[in-house]
Amino acid sequence: MNRLLLPLVALFGMAAPPCSGAPTPPGTVRVELRLLAFAPPSDSGEWFVHDPAAKDDALGVAVHLKTYLNHENCVLTVHGRNLVFTGSQERASMRQPAAQLAHVSLPEGKRELVLMFLPREQDGHTTWQVLAIDDSVRAFPPGSLQILNLSRSVVRIQLEQTNYDFKSGETQVITDPPVGPNHHSAMTSFALTSGEWRRIGSGLWPHPGHKRSVQVLFDDPASGQVQLRGFRDVVEKDSPAAPPH
Repeated sequence: MNRLLLPLVALFGMAAPPCSGAPTPPGTVRVELRLLAFAPPSDSGEWFVHDPAAKDDALGVAVHLKTYLNHENCVLTVHGRNLVFTGSQERASMRQPAAQLAHVSLPEGKRELVLMFLPREQDGHTTWQVLAIDDSVRAFPPGSLQILNLSRSVVRIQLEQTNYDFKSGETQVITDPPVGPNHHSAMTSFALTSGEWRRIGSGLWPHPGHKRSVQVLFDDPASGQVQLRGFRDVVEKDSPAAPPH
C-alpha cells in the first residue's frame, strides 16, 4: 500500500496530440506513460512535456490527456526522472512558473506508469497535481482493482461480504475481487462521519476478468461529499511471470 496525499479540488483536463519516442541512447531511460484526466477537456490548448535534464536545445513533446484508459501511451526517452508540462513546445516555458501546468517526479525504477492529473485552482491560475501510478503487471496485475482514496475521509468499500478500509490518501490493489453468482461484486461504499459509517454509494461491479479497473474516491468540490469514479482499462496485459527459483 502507498500513501497518496493529493487533495482533489476540481475535475477537468486538457488534450493534445499523442507523443512518440525514439531508440534509447546511453544515459537515458525509456518510459511508457498513459496520461489520465478526470473529465473532458476544458479547451483545445496543447500540452507539451519537457525533460529538465535533457540538452538545452531539446523541444517539448506534445502529449495527450485522456479521460479513459486504452492502449495508447506516450513513449519518452528521458535523461532524468523529473518532467514539466507546459502549453508551449519551447524549452524556456518550463522555467516560467506562470507557464507551468504540472510537474511530476517519476518513481525510481518504474518504466510503465499511469499519470493521473488532478487539477486545482491557485491564485486564479489552474495547475495540476500529478499522481504516478505503477502500471506494470507486477504492481497492478490483470483481474484486479486499484482503489485510491483521495478524499479526506476514512472510507470503506464492501465487495460482497468482504470489507476493505482506506485511510485518507491510501490505495490498495485488490486481486481477484470476490463476486456473486452473476460474476459481479455487490458493492457498497461508506464514509466514516462523526464516528459512524454512512453509506455514500452502492452498485454492481463486474469482475475485471483479464483486464483491470481503477476506482477513485474523492471529495466533490460542489457538495463536499465523497464520490466514487471508475476507469476501466480496456487493455489486456499478460500476467506477471513467476520469479525464478
